[in-house]
Amino acid sequence: MKHKLFALGAILLLMFAILPAFSFEPPPSGIPPCYVYITPQELKLTGPCVESQTFEAEVAVWEIRNLFAWDIAVYWDTTYLNLTDHTIKVPPSWGVTDYQILIDEIEDGIEPYQRLHFAVTYVGEYPEGLGFNGSCSLLNMFFHVIYEPCWFTGCINTGIWFSTVYPPTMSTGCGEEIICEPHESSIDLNPSQPNMEVLFSDEFDLEAKKAQGWREDQVITAYVWVSNATKLYDIHFVLVWNTSLIHVDLQQITINEEAFPMPWKKLYQEVVDEYEFCGNYWDALLFYIERPEEKLPIKGTFWIVKLDFKVSCVTDEWDNPINASTVLHFDPECTFLSTECGDYFYDDLTLSMAEYFWTPIPMDFNQNGHVGVEDIMWIMDYYGMADTSYDLNDDGVVDIYDVVIVSKAYCNSTPPVLADP
Repeated sequence: MKHKLFALGAILLLMFAILPAFSFEPPPSGIPPCYVYITPQELKLTGPCVESQTFEAEVAVWEIRNLFAWDIAVYWDTTYLNLTDHTIKVPPSWGVTDYQILIDEIEDGIEPYQRLHFAVTYVGEYPEGLGFNGSCSLLNMFFHVIYEPCWFTGCINTGIWFSTVYPPTMSTGCGEEIICEPHESSIDLNPSQPNMEVLFSDEFDLEAKKAQGWREDQVITAYVWVSNATKLYDIHFVLVWNTSLIHVDLQQITINEEAFPMPWKKLYQEVVDEYEFCGNYWDALLFYIERPEEKLPIKGTFWIVKLDFKVSCVTDEWDNPINASTVLHFDPECTFLSTECGDYFYDDLTLSMAEYFWTPIPMDFNQNGHVGVEDIMWIMDYYGMADTSYDLNDDGVVDIYDVVIVSKAYCNSTPPVLADP
């Protein structure tokens, strides 16, 4: 309290040292009320908010009259926000020698709050003794969000507020208080819902949810991604797919060692067939990995596992390749993330699937990736036969016209445009 009285006394002494020779006239009617406010008035940040989220806040006045001095303090919750820098500002018409900063200090309040207290007075001489009229900034602050919200905790509301110990005080050149309506800042930390994806890319490309095979034994690489992770330690999932199209074994599975460095505390992975899911039987990867306890938890967006699938072709009764597809998706009841905040189960996660399409090159009957002599010899094996899928011109029989069609496609190695079969 002594410190505050001293500061206010110093402001009053300096203000009375530059009192104008006449009394101040009140502004005419119709002038909007004066505001002292903190911007942003409302800020919504989507998490995880740590490290990537910084913002600038400002203390400003709106339509003030005859401003000569002020004493203002703002505070915030250090659980969520860290002040990295600040700059005291003055009305644009004030020169560098026209004012004096009386107080500029950051104080620790009752935990977890911190306060920035600043006071400024004008020491120059205005034309005709009038103070500043108008709107201007008085303080710039730079904050870094240091709170990691967990999705199921919901939105966290915090803010930057005016101190009740040092309520905003603005004064005229006569030492009279300028009544200004205060407006404080409200900040929402909105954690994003965690998401698990299957993507055919080692970058987080949401367009890479489709892959195409067009030759036998082609390798299709898929990645299991986690996005919006917060304080993550353990990952459990079951990924299923149609084994008639693609298959993988343990030697074709790679773990992201940057996110999960060896030695892993626990690791369980198994490729099984005949996994029952949604009334059907699939191939499945059962996967569980735990980050070592001596390592810090991880956050953000990253891939967990890379799977190099080998392609199998699908043919009709005549061994002619035909279009087919499968999805790669998670069994939600066996997929969850474990964090310092708790476990995210399928009700808390967004699980996105990917699709693989087998769309072979037309006339590439032996599925080696191009139309060649082997394919001409292939169709010759059916020469003169009716009711086969090799009757390419639909005239009822495999004849020289069908051989010509295959020959015209000779050396074609361009896969067809990927489309849903």
